[in-house]
Amino acid sequence: MEHNDKPRHHGQSKVHTPELDTRIQNFIKVFDCEILKVKTMTNKERLNKLYKDYGLTEDDYFKHKFYSIITRSGIDKIQAKANIDINYELTYHSPDCKIVIMKAYGSQGDRKIQTYGECNPNNNSNAYPIAMAEKRAMSRIVLKLAGFYELGAFGEDEAEDFKRKQ
Repeated sequence: MEHNDKPRHHGQSKVHTPELDTRIQNFIKVFDCEILKVKTMTNKERLNKLYKDYGLTEDDYFKHKFYSIITRSGIDKIQAKANIDINYELTYHSPDCKIVIMKAYGSQGDRKIQTYGECNPNNNSNAYPIAMAEKRAMSRIVLKLAGFYELGAFGEDEAEDFKRKQ
């Protein structure tokens, strides 16, 4: 391009009219308002929005002391709706398999994280510690990638104490 040449645009020419400028300004106002709403939502409101966005019902979550707890069915719904892929690696187990550490690799589009699920006689009363460690790793991966973890929500499998009271 020569020094005096003007840049060339392909397609339609860009013409600003007062009507277009008004529409752009209105769009910016609405957009700024929506950003402000998201920024000013409380954690409880954000959590309720996530419940709705992921199609969770009251059967899929409950309040437990200080935390919101997502049930196994809720974790499964979130994983499916959020299209989260998980791979597991058994990183440690004691000779009797009562102490287990499972590493999970999760991805959601371009986002990738890893976390652990652990199980030992002090935090598990089930006879299947490897499966329990996997469930805990799965809960953590799903809830972290979907945005629940940062709002104080945990999976019911993460602790023996996180079961719904009947």
